[in-house]
This record gives sequence, C-alpha cells and structure tokens, in this order.
Amino acid sequence: MPNRNVISLNTLISGYVKSGDLVTARQLFDGMYARTTVTWTILIGGYANRGYPLDAFKLYVDMYRSMTMLDSVTFATLLSGFNNNDCMYQVIQVHAHVLKMGFSSARAVCNTLLGCYCKCHCLDLALRLFNEMSERDSVTYNAMITGYAIVELNEEAADLFLTMQKMGFRPSEFTFTAVLSAAVGLGDIIFGKQLHGFVVKTNFIWNVFVSNALLDFYSKHDHVKEAEKLFHEMTEIDGVSCNIIITGHAREGNYERSLKLFQDLQGTKFDRNNFPFSTMLSIAAYTLNLEMGRQIHSQCIVTTASSELQVGNALLDMYARCGRFEEANLIFQSLSHEDTVPWTAVISALVQTGYHEKGLDVFIKMRREHVNPDQATFSSILRATASLASLSLGRQLHSLVYRSGYFSNVFCGSALLDMYSKCGSMRDAINAFQEMTERNIVSWNAMISAYAQNGDGYGTIGLFEEMVSEGLCPDPVSFLNVLTACSHCGLVDQGIRYFNSITKLYHMEPRREHYVTMIDILCRSGRFGQAKKLMSEMPFNPDEIMLSSILNSCRIHKNQELAKEVAEQLFKMEVRDASAYVNMSNIYAEAGQWDKVAVVKKAMRERGLKKPPAYSWVEINHKMHIFSANDKSHPRWEDIRRKIESLSMRMEEEGYRPDTSCTLHNWDEDTRAECLKYHSERIAIAFALISTPEGSPILVMKNLRACSDCHAAIKIISKYNEFPRKRNYKSMAMMSVKQIYIENSEEIDSHDAVISPVNDVNLMFEIFKYAKYVGMKQTFRLVVRGITCNMINVLKGACGVREGDWSNNPSQDAIKIAYSAAICVKEVDGVCQVAREFSPLDNSPPPGFGSQERSFHLVGNANISPTVTLIVDGAWESKDCRAGIGWCFYSLDTANSLGGAARACFALSAFQAELQACLFGLKMALQRGYSRVLLHTD
Repeated sequence: MPNRNVISLNTLISGYVKSGDLVTARQLFDGMYARTTVTWTILIGGYANRGYPLDAFKLYVDMYRSMTMLDSVTFATLLSGFNNNDCMYQVIQVHAHVLKMGFSSARAVCNTLLGCYCKCHCLDLALRLFNEMSERDSVTYNAMITGYAIVELNEEAADLFLTMQKMGFRPSEFTFTAVLSAAVGLGDIIFGKQLHGFVVKTNFIWNVFVSNALLDFYSKHDHVKEAEKLFHEMTEIDGVSCNIIITGHAREGNYERSLKLFQDLQGTKFDRNNFPFSTMLSIAAYTLNLEMGRQIHSQCIVTTASSELQVGNALLDMYARCGRFEEANLIFQSLSHEDTVPWTAVISALVQTGYHEKGLDVFIKMRREHVNPDQATFSSILRATASLASLSLGRQLHSLVYRSGYFSNVFCGSALLDMYSKCGSMRDAINAFQEMTERNIVSWNAMISAYAQNGDGYGTIGLFEEMVSEGLCPDPVSFLNVLTACSHCGLVDQGIRYFNSITKLYHMEPRREHYVTMIDILCRSGRFGQAKKLMSEMPFNPDEIMLSSILNSCRIHKNQELAKEVAEQLFKMEVRDASAYVNMSNIYAEAGQWDKVAVVKKAMRERGLKKPPAYSWVEINHKMHIFSANDKSHPRWEDIRRKIESLSMRMEEEGYRPDTSCTLHNWDEDTRAECLKYHSERIAIAFALISTPEGSPILVMKNLRACSDCHAAIKIISKYNEFPRKRNYKSMAMMSVKQIYIENSEEIDSHDAVISPVNDVNLMFEIFKYAKYVGMKQTFRLVVRGITCNMINVLKGACGVREGDWSNNPSQDAIKIAYSAAICVKEVDGVCQVAREFSPLDNSPPPGFGSQERSFHLVGNANISPTVTLIVDGAWESKDCRAGIGWCFYSLDTANSLGGAARACFALSAFQAELQACLFGLKMALQRGYSRVLLHTD
C-alpha cells in the first residue's frame, strides 16, 4: 500500500476484525506509529464482540494511559462485551471512568452500562443507575425489564413494562421478548394473553423473535392448543419456533405429535445442529423406544451434537431407562467425570428404572471421587430413598443437604418433603416445610402430595386452599394431588368441584391424568354412569391406566356387565400389566364362571404376562427385612408365626372376619382364611412388633396395593396394639396441663378429662371419629391457641366450600368479622359476655382474649356445660383470624358434614405420637365416667 495513512489502516484493521482474524488485526495495530480514538475503538470492539472481554479491557487501559481521547462510542463498545459475573470488577472500574470523564449524561453509555449490570445479575447497581439517569428511552426500559426477568423478579418486570407504556415509550421486539419471559415466571395466563393482544395491536406479530416468545409462553403454561394455532399463523418460522412447539407437545405428553413435527423439521433447511435432539431423546426414554433413540443418536453423531453436554446427558438417560446399561456406561465414560451432570444423569436413570440400590451405590462412588452433588443429584437420590422407605438413610441425606448449602433450594426441599411423606414421617415433612425459607409451587405441591399420599383428604384440601390464599396459582400437579386425595378418601363431591374448577376458575385444560383420577373417583363411589359420560366427553381415547382403574372398581361393586365391556377394550391393547387380567379373572371366579377364568388365564400365558409377586419390607436397626406371602425363610419364623396367631386371636375378639374374596376362589373357605393370615405385609408387621420396643412407630412398605382384607386387619391391629404402648405420652400430657393450671392459680374440674397435646386438625377429626365409633355422648370443651390459616382452610374443605362463598371474596372481611362476633355470642357459652363487649371492626383484642393467663382463667371459671368452649390465645389480635373463626362456625352451621359432636374449632400441626396419646386419653376418660372432655392445644 503506497500511502499507509491512519484512515486506510483503520479500514484494514476493521476488515480483519470483522472476518475474525484478530491476530493480523493486532499486528497491524502494533505497527502503527499514530493511533486515533477510532483505531483503539475498532480493536477493543473486536475483542469484546469475539468473547475476549478481559483483553478488551486491557487494551482500554492501554488506551487510557496513552492519553488518547475517549468518547461515548469507546465506552459503549467496551461495555458491550461484559456479560457475566466474572467481569463485575471491570464494569465497576469503567463506570467510575464514565463518571470521571463526564459521560454520565450520555444516554448510549448509560444504557450499555445498565445492560452490563443486568447481565451480571447486579440489580442493585442497575436500579441505582436507572433511577439516576436524567434521560431514558425505550432501550433503557428494555435493559431494566430484561434485568428483572433474568433474576426472575417477574412482578417488577411487568410493573416496569406498564410504567414504560404510561411514559409513552413504544415497545420494541426486545421489550416484548423480555416481558414475555417475565410472564412465563409469573404464571399469569391472562397477562400473557393481554400481551399477545398488544403484540398484534402494535404489529409485532410478524417478528419471529416476538412470536417465538409467545410460543414459549403458551407452551410453558400448558396451553399447547394456543401455541399450535399461533405456530400455524406465523408468517415466518425458524428452527427455534419448531424446537419450542416440539418441546411443548413433549411436555404435555403428546409424543406422537412431537415426533411428527420433528420429522417435518428434518425436511427443512434449518441448521441441523440446533435441532431439539435432547427433547427427542427424552421422548425415546419416556416411551422406552430404544430404536428411535438410536436413530436420534446417529443424527447427533453426524451433526456433532453428541459432543454437547446436554445431548450427552440425554443419551445417557435414554440408554439407561431402556435398560441398555453397557451403552449408557460408554456414554458416561465419554463425558467428563469431574462434572456433576453425568453422575446425576446416571443416578436419575437408575432411580427412575427402579434400580434404587444401584443409584445409591453410584452416589457413594460419586462422593468418593470428590464430585460435589447439586440440587438435581439430591433430588434423585432422595427419590431413591423414598422408594426404599429408608427413614434413617433419608435423615442422613437431609443432614448432607443441609451441610452442602442446598437446604434453602426449593427443589431439594421439595424432594425432602416427598421422602419424609413416603417414609410415613409426616412430622418431619411438616417441620421441613415450615423451615423452608423459600417456597414456590413445587414445594407447595410436594407438601400437598404428602398429605394426599398419607390419606389425609381434608388436610390436602386445606393446604391447597392455603396455597391459593398465599397468592400462588395452582398448576396441573396441584390439581392432580387434590384429586388423588379425594379419590383415596372418598370425597366425591369435592373431587368433582375441583375438577370443574380447572377450566372454570383457572382456565386450564385438564390433562389425561386429571381425567384418569376423576374417573377413578366416580368409579370408586359406584357412579359408573357419570364416569362413562365423562369418558365420552374427554378429548382423547381411554388408556390402559384408566380402563384398569374402572375394571378394579367393577370388581369391588360387582358390575360384571361393565367389567366385560372394559376388559374387551383392554385386551385389544398391548397391555404390559397383568393386573387387568387378574381382576377380570377374579370377577369371573366370584361369579363361578370357571370356563371364562380359564380363557383369561390362557390369554395371559399367550401374551407372556405374569402377575408380579407381592413382597413387603420393613427397616429394623438400619437393616431391610423383605418378606413375600407365606415366606418361612426368616431366621425368626417361629416367633413371627406365634405373633401372627396371637394377632389373629385378638382380631377375632374384636369382631374381625376374614374377607376371603381376596384369595384364590377355587380353595375351600378355611384354606383361604388361613392364607390371608400370611400375606407379606402381615408377616412384616408381626416381625416389626416382636423386634421393636413398645411405642416405636412401624413403617411397612409393599410393592403392590394391599388387599381389602389386610386393610381391615391392619386397622384393628393398630387399634389394640398402639393404645397401651402410649402410656408415657398420656402421663406427660396430664402433667403438663396440670402444671399450667397450677401456675395460673386455677384447678382442673374433677369431672374434666384432660387430653394433651392436641394441635393438629387431622388429629381432631380422628378424635371425633373415634368418639362417634365408641358411642360417646359427652360434651367436648375445646381450648384453641395459635389459630392458623391452614386450620381455617381445612375446615373450609371439610365442610364443602361452594363457589361464590367468602373464600373467593376477600371484600367480605367485615361481614365475616361481624359474623364471628355474633356467632361467638350465640354458640360459645363460656365467653358470651366477653363477645358482646367486642366491637367486630376494632383492631384491639377483646377482653379475655390474647393472653394465656386470661384464657385459662376463663376455662377454669366457666361453670357451664357448653357445646363448645372456645378460648383463642395470641392469634386473636388478627382481623383475619377473627374472620376465619367466623368462617369456621359459618361452615359448620351450614354444612355440618362431621355431625353434631364436631361443633368446634381446630388448630394445626400434630404428629402421630400425639394422635395415639389423645385417643388413648379419650378412651380412658370414657372408661372412668368423665362427663366432659377438655381438649387442650399445646
């Protein structure tokens, strides 16, 4: 070049920078004798844009030291390369230079600086800069909205978007993508649809980036129909659009549609390296489609996508779930062993395929390799512990989670809740839930599921209502948990109400599993006509699970006609489970149609189906003991047999009669009754009773559903075995209440039986049920302290809250409070004069309430026999609490589903030991002839 002036060299350097040849560009730069601001800025931009922010900063420092004049373009170019926390120190230094050099009023510089702080997750400095800016434009708001969305401050992002509109700034494509990302986190479908309308109104629907953000919003909110409609209306689609809609259908379980869209995607010219291979591998894993998984694997190899960590983990998961552990091990060996993700993928795959012990072995090996587990690892290994029902191991893992700093993580916390609930320790589950510093829909769902799994229908409904009152919008899992609880507890009307609310109140489409559970609710209660009507209205064909559920209910209700119809549909499917055949065989056997029994069993043999053997296990002294039916292999078999015989004799004294329909029908009656005694769960219970001290809780797990006879037997065994073993609790309870009364200079009436501690709504239900069971006619006197929102919601669920009642109309608080005062005057005899002095809308606590001393004084001096004596301590100062008490009494007055004996208010959080203590105390009170029973909350 004859005349190498600065301008021509700048052009050359710019060309090399744009082509990515930073080495040659730097050589030209170093060879220049005179450099201008433009020269420095071009090379700084080259380093910044190519992912070398620290080199760009070093060059900027050299520029600053060379006394070259800086301008706003230099700062904006440099700052554009800082996009993670590693650059935070450099961003702050540049910010100081911006202030020192007088560029703090330059809007372009401040906008870029604001974007840096947001990308570095430093929202406090970003917000401070935003508030200090004298001039703002749409770019400013876009950066701040994006920053809020990145750190999931979704409400703040939505509010700022609305402020931006009020200020008159026109949104851009970046605005919409950011606020739609926030809308995903908010879980507000109405807000998202409003944004959709605004996108159309402002003519941004043609923009593929905005349309993709809308697609993502709808697919993540389980509105795949709207996403599919939008997908077909888009004027332009790209690979991202296809990936979103494919993943959305996969998330909904529409695997066939996902596969069809993926096949269509392969015929396009989009970059194959960006195809959703990990999603398709997940589909292959869920459907156990090894052939499909291998085909996807071959495409991953061709496109080099298999080298990506996410795809590699998906391959590992697919092969492991399909039982191809050799291939899974090869994939694992090709991945970095220092990374947590591959280890977690192996553990997760083993756990999900039922190899829980192997999953634990891999976890132990992972710890020995000094690889630190993350939240996903703990979630998987806790799931394995839950499946094994090993409470001692679960508590060790709880300690490890705490030491590792993941206890505050909502996913680990939720896994802990699930583990404790499946191990039968609701006390630990409740404690873990209450100790969680952060709760989201996942943690609430885990706790709701815990109540559902432990057969507490009212507790499940109450916690669901409390979650809603906290402002969280239930998701499909929330409704599935509630419907499951309603199914197991026979709460048919409540189940119908919650199923209908999915569409009517929350504007969601019920999933297949919701229909399955709802049909199970109807069939269990014998409402086969309603179940068939619902099946005809649902948007998909009945599957194996649904039909098997109906068939089981047909057996219970002896509906042979419908059973035949359902069985014919089942036998046409590729049924992998033998339970449908077994149920149909039992139905025919009960009807004496042995020729048809033979036909069903022949069909089982032809399809190679066998009923899996039932076995139960119990953990004693950190060792698992596994039993099968009629299992005589245990070293202590003779002791177990004697205990079983002893239990059988006691059960007969209690009126137990064996349900021989649960055994083979071609045996005589005596043989069938004898066979029932040696079911696996009864052997495990007998072994646990002879191997544990009195008072120890017993947790027996079984791989299959327990038969109805074992259910009945276990109830009776629990009744007469556990009451005498709780004497220590009874004496402690009596002592604690007496001490409180003595401290307050009051004496317990000699005709009062004191049962304590009672602080759980479920416990109260059990007490009242037991009182009705033994024919108790005496009056209850109840002291309630520390009333909570959960207690109120449980009562609402128990009494059947109807749509349109106070629960959904917070503006009626004043009415509820007034009703509370009026009902106290009417119903609570012990405090009627106090209640009359109480002004419903006055925030100050009424006389006699809010003090433990006054509360016990009132109880001690209430010389009456009321329906209920209600003393509320502490929480009465809250208007919400007063309104809640009014609601409780209103519900009990208008929908007294628990009977006359249950006219009372309840409190929260009790545990199994307290339940047994209270029931034992109640039984003793009846035997000793007490005329009144005081239930005291601790």
